[in-house]
Amino acid sequence: ACTVQLLRRGSLVSGKAVELDREAGRARAAARAALLAAEQAARGIRLGLEGVQVAEHFGRPYLVVSVEAAFARRFAHLPGIAPLDRSIEDAACFAVLSAIERWLAW
Repeated sequence: ACTVQLLRRGSLVSGKAVELDREAGRARAAARAALLAAEQAARGIRLGLEGVQVAEHFGRPYLVVSVEAAFARRFAHLPGIAPLDRSIEDAACFAVLSAIERWLAW
């Protein structure tokens, strides 16, 4: 299980997700938990994880996510990327935040 907490405008929200305890599963769990927390912070918005993948660019590993987002009648696919410097869970959370930050206008 992975729990992610986000702080937005003084309000703390959290999301929790469970996946298989393998590298890819931990990345998916962290990404899904971050999306669940973001949904709580921005009411009326629905966020889903389309996929997570580790890719090498410029000789370094990165975690790439694709997020599906919906609000009212708007729908978008949002890509996000983060360097895999620390844990795969950290990279998944940062990639999700990079995907949704402009769309949600935090």
